[in-house]
Amino acid sequence: MTRRMITCLLLSLTGLSPVSAEKSETRESSPKVIGYLPDYRLTGNALANVAKCTDVVFFGSEILGDGSIKMAGQNTQALAKLQKACRKNNAKLHLCLGGWKKDTHYPKVTADPKLRAKVIDELLKLQKKHRFHGVDYDWEYPGTENEMKGFIALCRETKSRLGKDFQVTAAFHPRHKIPKGLVEQLDRIHLMTYDLEAPHCAISHSRTAIEQWTSQGVPSQKLCIGIASYARDLKDRAKVKTYEQLFQEHGETVHQTMPVSGFFGDNQKSALQKLDLAKKEKLAGVIIWEIGQTPAGKDSILKRFPKN
Repeated sequence: MTRRMITCLLLSLTGLSPVSAEKSETRESSPKVIGYLPDYRLTGNALANVAKCTDVVFFGSEILGDGSIKMAGQNTQALAKLQKACRKNNAKLHLCLGGWKKDTHYPKVTADPKLRAKVIDELLKLQKKHRFHGVDYDWEYPGTENEMKGFIALCRETKSRLGKDFQVTAAFHPRHKIPKGLVEQLDRIHLMTYDLEAPHCAISHSRTAIEQWTSQGVPSQKLCIGIASYARDLKDRAKVKTYEQLFQEHGETVHQTMPVSGFFGDNQKSALQKLDLAKKEKLAGVIIWEIGQTPAGKDSILKRFPKN
């Protein structure tokens, strides 16, 4: 009996066809496409772009000083629509805690074992209620050795309590150095390779970050590089336009050309180049900030990505 015949026999016993098994294997081995989505941007465009994502990170919630979790927004109906879109497209939904001045209580909470336990208790309740597949801890950033020790403890205890299938990730500046002890507790490290020196999200920043992090001994399989669905003015970085705004102003030109009118951001061409770079370097995948800032369909920044 040939190896293929044996494989087909085993698959028949599990109810899988060779084709579906190959698709499943390909999906698992391909780079993840992780779209961040803030609570205030749960729009039609964003929900349509879920189809191109393997994972979606719901952004805007925070850890409070007493260890409780304040969920982003009050529109439970909108969150339900996001959950439905994720189920429809077989995308995993994660909860982001922190970021954008929502990380102020991390130092206090991570230093106290009781408060860390409360955070995880709350997270467990939210996981059961909303079917989250993971948590993205967005503390920008632990500034002392003791803060890093507390953060490592939080990640380790989260993994221990919620199990190996619950993913624990963290977002970091690409030039931030983190200890091996933290790397071991994380499923993925989301490198924010944007908002750097002009041009702020050039692919050269991602290449440099990959080299720097892997040279520190971080496995490439844990790293994600960033795609920016917005552009910054090359002379005045405070001026920002979303990919959708650029498309409205310049049409299909933006899909292949950057900069446009002095603004530089990722587009369909560079986003695909970053996905290809992730494949080449055997990275965990790419992150996108964020999938509500781009049109959907043929004019989405993710247009050339395979459907999940």
